[in-house]
Amino acid sequence: MASLTISAPAKINLFLDIMGRRPDGYHTISGIMQAISLCDTVTLTLKPVIGEEAPRYTLTCTNPDLPTDGKNLALRAAFAFFDATGTGN
Repeated sequence: MASLTISAPAKINLFLDIMGRRPDGYHTISGIMQAISLCDTVTLTLKPVIGEEAPRYTLTCTNPDLPTDGKNLALRAAFAFFDATGTGN
């Protein structure tokens, strides 16, 4: 299985103004942020899909407190990327 492991740096919002809500449910914001030395380690692993009824993309996480469904922003961003680029077949 192919895997990619990266560090996802944390940030501190020095200024954040929520200006409104977009039609897609996200917010329009204005802000200043600074990356800091703390980070999460993220590993993406490609696994074969077995059977026609199996979901094409799934998310698993070692932290049981984090959602792994459509509430997870990383998964939503991945679906938006796949839709925009046509690579989610």
